Amino acid sequence: MSERILITEDDEDLAFVIREALTRQGYEAEVAPTAGALLDKLKGGSYDLILLDVRLPDMDGLDAIPRCRDLAPETPIIVMTAHGTRQIAMNAITRGAYDFFTKPLKMTEFQVVVARALDRRRLQQQVKVLREGQAAGGFEELLPLPTAGYRWHPTRQPVSLELWQDAGWKQVAEWIKEDIAAGKAL
Repeated sequence: MSERILITEDDEDLAFVIREALTRQGYEAEVAPTAGALLDKLKGGSYDLILLDVRLPDMDGLDAIPRCRDLAPETPIIVMTAHGTRQIAMNAITRGAYDFFTKPLKMTEFQVVVARALDRRRLQQQVKVLREGQAAGGFEELLPLPTAGYRWHPTRQPVSLELWQDAGWKQVAEWIKEDIAAGKAL
């Protein structure tokens, strides 16, 4: 399934251009022309990214940021404005926006910012899954570990589970694969 992006922009022509550019990149993009429509869409579904104009007909976009955070706390928000000042950018970030972009949009820069925000969201979701698995005492299904100490080369000394956690699962898996390939007992 492609990532869903919600564009909140009251300028129909600009919203169309942004939606078409994102759709051509393989994203699923929807438009909400007002802050009220944005909030309604957030109540009805989940999105991977919110693009939010500062000047909207029914509410200031900066005032909509905390309400978006309440409805979609993990969804990054990129604020867009034609009236970009350093103060507006700082207000947006302080209120919970991920990034800030000035109009007119330079499409290549805009695409980089969008891709970066979506990458960050994917990484945050992966970390959340890993933390939930760790809190549940998990990951046995990913890499079953023996309960006793494990001997590994070159020193063949016992390794405690604490050392395994410090070394990381990937390194432990590599050590085990090397010993199995060499015909050594676990």
